[in-house]
Amino acid sequence: MKITSIIKYTLLTAMRDWLYLGIMVLVICSIFLSIFLGSTAISEQGKMSIAYIGGSVRMITIIGLILFVCFHVRRSFENKEIELVLTRPISRVQFVLLYYAGFAFLAATLIIPIVAIMYLAVFNFQYVDFSQEELKIATDGMVLWSISFFFESLIVIAFSFFAALILESAVFAVLSTFSFYFISRVMGFFLVSIANPASTMHSSTLGYYAEKILHGIGMLMPRLDMFSRSEWLIYGLSDVNQYLLFLGSSLIYISFIMSMALFDFVRKQF
Repeated sequence: MKITSIIKYTLLTAMRDWLYLGIMVLVICSIFLSIFLGSTAISEQGKMSIAYIGGSVRMITIIGLILFVCFHVRRSFENKEIELVLTRPISRVQFVLLYYAGFAFLAATLIIPIVAIMYLAVFNFQYVDFSQEELKIATDGMVLWSISFFFESLIVIAFSFFAALILESAVFAVLSTFSFYFISRVMGFFLVSIANPASTMHSSTLGYYAEKILHGIGMLMPRLDMFSRSEWLIYGLSDVNQYLLFLGSSLIYISFIMSMALFDFVRKQF
């Protein structure tokens, strides 16, 4: 089975489920709402609007991808579509990798028009008074934000796919992925709180062990709070090396998650 067939099937399923239309409508609504909320700020209303736009667009897209991937995979199991595909001259390893490639292409076709809409909303509607230099910095920041957002979506898609393969309930797979995403986004806050000398966790045995557990989790979980940060859309990127480090780490996490998915799927009995 060719990769184009998998990609075509994934895109057709996404259009059949109204994924594109639903996310685009929500993104446009969130942009208008973000502009309104930013206008209520005491100062720098335009920049506040941009920060709200970046955060809301990211959440809407990630949630939509999680829901689609989990329910699509579980529905394919229930309808025996996966068993039908495996009757073709395709190995289980190829099946997993091709399906993930299809979901990755789907994410790209979603993020590109979303970024285009954001660009029009942020830089063509003159509610932010950028100087020429600030405009260039913000434009470069949006490009880097978009690339980082794509890599973030690849990590989330990989975990969604893995959860949907090993769990028999689509709802449980969705909740597991939401938990993974939430913990990954707030892990930086946890680690900073632990490192604070004034933290009350240092004063008890329970706090000591909780600190060690959080450190262990922090070593295993991806730091998604370092991806697609909203301030890049305003002030640009401050540390290129850190940016490249986390983009590189995303490839490690994706490889690790997909290896677990392959290990489980190859051993499954149909």
